[in-house]
Amino acid sequence: MTANGTASEPFLPVGRSPESISMLRGLSDRELNNRSDIFSQCRSMFQVWYFGLSSPPNLSDMQYLGGAAAAGRAGDPSQRCNIEEQLPDLLRISKAAPLPDAREKATELLDFVETNLHMRLPRPRYAADFAASEFIPQRELIPLDETLSNGEASASASRATFSNHFDYEDDELAETGSSSHDLDAELIERSQDLLLDQFHEWHRSCNMFHVMAYHPEYLDIFLRFHNCLLRSAGPVGYAERHYLALMAASRHRCAYLAHLHAAEFIHLNGDESWLRGLEHASSKMQKLGQLCRLVAHRPWEITSDILRPLLTGADSLSQSELVHCMCILAHFTALAGFVAGTGVRPEIDSPLGHTYRSQSGESLYQQQQQQQQQNFLQSSCNSTSGNLTTGHLPSSTSPTPSSPGIDPNQRVLDLMNAIKDIDDETEGGEALPEEQLIRRFECIEAETAGLPCFHRSVSREQQQQQQQQMLLRQQQQQQLNSQELIATELANFCQEPGYAYKDFLLAKADNKQLRSFRIQDYSWEEDGCCLVDRYLPSIGYELNERFETSFNLTYLTMGMNTNVETAPFRRAVWYYVHSIFGIRHDDYDYHLINRMLSIELKKYCKLVACAPEQVTMGHYRSAMPGFKHSEKVHVNLVIMDARVQACLLYSLRALNDHTTGQ
Repeated sequence: MTANGTASEPFLPVGRSPESISMLRGLSDRELNNRSDIFSQCRSMFQVWYFGLSSPPNLSDMQYLGGAAAAGRAGDPSQRCNIEEQLPDLLRISKAAPLPDAREKATELLDFVETNLHMRLPRPRYAADFAASEFIPQRELIPLDETLSNGEASASASRATFSNHFDYEDDELAETGSSSHDLDAELIERSQDLLLDQFHEWHRSCNMFHVMAYHPEYLDIFLRFHNCLLRSAGPVGYAERHYLALMAASRHRCAYLAHLHAAEFIHLNGDESWLRGLEHASSKMQKLGQLCRLVAHRPWEITSDILRPLLTGADSLSQSELVHCMCILAHFTALAGFVAGTGVRPEIDSPLGHTYRSQSGESLYQQQQQQQQQNFLQSSCNSTSGNLTTGHLPSSTSPTPSSPGIDPNQRVLDLMNAIKDIDDETEGGEALPEEQLIRRFECIEAETAGLPCFHRSVSREQQQQQQQQMLLRQQQQQQLNSQELIATELANFCQEPGYAYKDFLLAKADNKQLRSFRIQDYSWEEDGCCLVDRYLPSIGYELNERFETSFNLTYLTMGMNTNVETAPFRRAVWYYVHSIFGIRHDDYDYHLINRMLSIELKKYCKLVACAPEQVTMGHYRSAMPGFKHSEKVHVNLVIMDARVQACLLYSLRALNDHTTGQ
């Protein structure tokens, strides 16, 4: 990427050395003195590079540096690239480090580069009001630490409570509300401690974890699993784990995850030539391309016949390696959905996260962003999620919860009443015959196939919106071209890049032998978890705890209402995502899904699970009117983990069939 944000250079960090990537990581050290030492060393090294002196500088060099800086003497252009590589990292630390001293030191170093070395500085591409998520105002997220407020709006908020905001379908992005679900000081502190630990562990405070921090109980378990998957001893090499993450993210064109894990791959001394595409990777990685493709889009096609070539012949994997790969691929394809579903912004040090000053002194893109936000408030147009491609679901001709005139609070009350009615019916009702349960599952399956996922046409209303945004689109054409080039670059890591999700009902029509996956025949609790435990005990335990937490997590709230039993709603979302991938729970009445999930929410679930690159802010807002942002994030966690489990069930069943000779 160039300074102007175009993609004439690779999006991924090709050309950076492990030493370059790790240079500033000491600023995340747990010890203050160590962070101060790193700051001093970086400042000296910047001077060495700028003036082309020895490394480390000797006494005469230091004397020269003092005189050169005072005289404003020009530096050595050939060495400036070493400094330029560090500036986006410094900018990220100055804005998003959960340590006040680290932010201060990074800011000082940036000021030194601009004032003493006379170099141009990058600046954040996005306004501070929407730094971590495009969908959630920054003031409504957990502050990174007690000294860092999330915008001016949060300055007056009490430290004792954290006020969640509601998402409504009027001209305002949110309205303030309070309930017993609001995070108190203890929960805020727990979330901040988790984000700080992750900063020490990974040398950054990731936007996606910042969004998850609404739910510290889940974030704790998720981070343990995430770190165990990538950092603990295991059969797959450390660098190769991040390359698999890059492959999985690329299937859904998730530039956010792709850039993060490409940098980690280089940091761990991965072969840089692999970042040119999958065909340049090892033959073992290339063989995993097919498994990655199926996990990301059609996991029901994973059979023992698919796994056999991976486990036999040249460059074969051990069964423990294969299980490790399955877990990584399932984790990151689903995580790409969470990133898109909650509008997670690119990290500041990513080429998509920063830009440089224009001639007027202000970022051209920031000017465009301000205009875009004004247009959004004036016309209530759908705003894209920040991913590399956008798509718009056709407008429904029937009234929906997001339609004008429908009160979001009333939609929540209707859902609560539906849950109460279901509970009353369950208490005194008799179990339905198996044949009727199967028919109801097939009805949901057929209805899901009727929901659009890949959109090739737009409605008249959307055409009008596109005309209203034509000027803005012209202004952003350079960035759109950049995104298209990045999408092309990520396609290099995909086997059959055009391969995509296919409705399970249509897949069954094409393959008469394909049947729905019956949980009673192969379940996670009794079969899948045991198989993972056999090969990867630590990962199996963490996975199981993760699933249980996202499935059972509740604050007994819904919108502004308290003491609400939300288990039926969470179960409906989980089982609906499973049904999208052809998984049936024999003891569940799928008629309940239609009573609790609106058509807009089902569309949203399908997009996040199957085509996250198409999610927009409009989908996020219309899917759950009246819900708090924290509740919408929780729904995304449920979608993500249900998808992970679905992919692992198919993969592990196929491995079990292979080992038992079926």
